[in-house]
Order: sequence, then structure tokens, then C-alpha cells
Amino acid sequence: MDLAKLDRRRFLGAAGCLPFVTGCPACARSLYDAPSGRATGRNLRDIVSGRTVDVHTHILAPSWFGRGGQTPRVRSDAEIAAELGANPYLPLDDAAALVRANRDIIDAFEVARADGSALASAAVLIAEMDRAGIDVSVCQLIDEINRPYRRAYTVDMDTIFADLKAVSDAYPGRFIHYFGVDPRRGAEGVALLRRAVTEFGFAGMGEWITQWWRVMPTDRAVCYPYFEACVELGIPYVNNGSGPDLSHTPEVFEQVLTDFQTLKVLNAGAGVMTDRELAADPARTTLPERLLDVAERHGNFYLDIDDWQRLDAAGNRRTISFLRRALDGPAGDRIMFGTDFPIFTQIVPAASFVDALINATGSSADILSDDDINRLFSRNPLSFLSMKNP
Repeated sequence: MDLAKLDRRRFLGAAGCLPFVTGCPACARSLYDAPSGRATGRNLRDIVSGRTVDVHTHILAPSWFGRGGQTPRVRSDAEIAAELGANPYLPLDDAAALVRANRDIIDAFEVARADGSALASAAVLIAEMDRAGIDVSVCQLIDEINRPYRRAYTVDMDTIFADLKAVSDAYPGRFIHYFGVDPRRGAEGVALLRRAVTEFGFAGMGEWITQWWRVMPTDRAVCYPYFEACVELGIPYVNNGSGPDLSHTPEVFEQVLTDFQTLKVLNAGAGVMTDRELAADPARTTLPERLLDVAERHGNFYLDIDDWQRLDAAGNRRTISFLRRALDGPAGDRIMFGTDFPIFTQIVPAASFVDALINATGSSADILSDDDINRLFSRNPLSFLSMKNP
């Protein structure tokens, strides 16, 4: 496998369904805090009284891929540390120390992986949400029936739909489900999307990983029937946007937004790159700003910041700088918090991502106001979801 050709999502996706480490705030805070500790230490509940939302998560059940029902693996600290150390997107000064300090969290992830059920995966996500102060997660079900690499579903979609309905029944009000149907399914896929909405309560179409499927959203024959169905069903459309692939460039969104002016379109990730990826192609640095320009011209274009989690101070400042411009501009009511759990929990868990945003220190340019936090975590996503606070 040529790691130079992989982005973070593809690398971590190839590594398996569930992450293993940094699932607790205590572990991740050690990556952010100065030696003297935080001066403020507020949590999200100190700022936002209404419902909080993570607009981009995933429930990934190993049973959907023919795995699960196993005895949890017994691995040494050294074996787990070696696995973490091999991940080029998880820079660690001392992986062994991190494993030793958080072995209980690692074991909890392993139990869920071995169990394999959607309910076990959902329980891990609920714990992540509770640690971070998140009330509602929008879970993006990606259609992996014919994924171009490594894993593919071994069960039919009705089984997956039923599993996710059981998850919602087990955790009332905590999950909203979207279905990222593979557009190459054609008319059968449009019918499947309709069934997901009308029979199983799905509320959106996404996440579309268009680069996996080698389709362009502007393909009128392949993709437009799905957008037409979204308009008819009154649901939004979510496209993966982390990267410079042609299928999620600003020009693509501009055309879809023009052709479907009543369709809510959410670009996931807003095109953020790691330093490793930026070094390979410095031109990518302009992508987030170009996508924000599109949002400022189109009132039905939304952005989320999943995949923006960083371990380093410079990366965090870059994230907040982008948020500062977005929140202060014409798209300030359409920028939202998301994590891409569990794919990026290996890098920064939700609680630490929240902490880095609400407890940033430094100049005014590096700090988000309480109103900014309310918009990012509550008002903007609730508006996007057409939900009200109870």
C-alpha cells in the first residue's frame, strides 16, 4: 500500500471499523494543555443551554462486513503502541505511554469491535457524545456494497436499515440517520433512498464519497435523479469534501446549487488537509477558502468542520482562523460542528476537539465568543435540520 497516495480517511478506513485510542478527554487534554494546565476549563454545557449537535458521525457495525461475535483480542501494550506508531496521521511522542494511560478505553473499543453489532458501535458513539456534551449526532451511512477497496457489506441494506432503526429506538432523540446511497445503483438506488426515508425514518442523503465511486455530482444522468428525489422528499444532501478531488471542488457545488436552488447541500470537511497532504500539493491550501466563497454566494450551501481536528497549536489556530472568517461573514449561519466519528477519533476525540474550540487562549483572533459557540454547535445545525430546541 502506497501511503503517499492515501488521504487520512482512506488510510484509517483501510485500517478497520473502530478506533482504539484517545477515546477519553483526559488522554487528549494532555496533547493540548500547557504544563500549567488550562486557565478556563469550561465545558460545552457551560456555554450552550439548548440542544447541541454533531452533524457528521458514523455508526460502523463490523457485522455488516461479516465480522463480529468474537472474543475480544488480547494484545499487549507494545503491540497496540506499534499499531499506533505505524499510522502516519497520528503523530505521537510516546505511543507506549499513551496506551498505558488509557488501556481501559482501548479495551472498551476492542469489546465493541469484537461484539460487532450496530448497538455496540452506537454505545461507543453515545459515550463519545456524552463526554463531549453533544446531544444529537447525524449519522452518515455510506453505501459500501461495492466499495473500491478492502471491505464491502456482506448483508443487504434492509438489514442495515433495521439495525439503525433499532439503534434509534434504543437511544431516543440521540441519532438522525442519513443514507449515502451509491449513485451507480441508478433507478434502483433512488428507490432504495426513498425506502430509507419513508420506511426507516432516514432524514437525509449522505455521506456521498464521490471520489470512491468515480462520479461527478454534475453528471445529470447519474446524479441528478438523486437530487430530484431529495427535493421531492424534502431532505438535504451531504457530500464528502475533505480533499481536492474534482468531484467535490467548488465548481461542482456551484453548478448543483444553481440547478437545485431549494436543495440544502452540506459539504463535509470543507476541504481541510493535513500538513502531510499540503506538502504533497501546496495548492490545496486554497480549497477551504474557495468553498467558503461558494457558501457566501449561495444561501443553501452549508459547511461542517469534521476532519479539522488537530493535535498541534498551529493547526488549531488555522482551524479557528477559518471559523472566525466564516462566522463573521455571510455564511455565518451555515458553518457547523462535526467530528467524523469514529474515523478521526484516533487523532482527536470529540471532547478534546470541543475543548480546543471553546477553551482556546491567545489573541482575540484565536478565541470564539459564546455566541460563536452557540451558533457552531446549536443554532446553525438546528436550523439546517429544521429542528427546534425543546
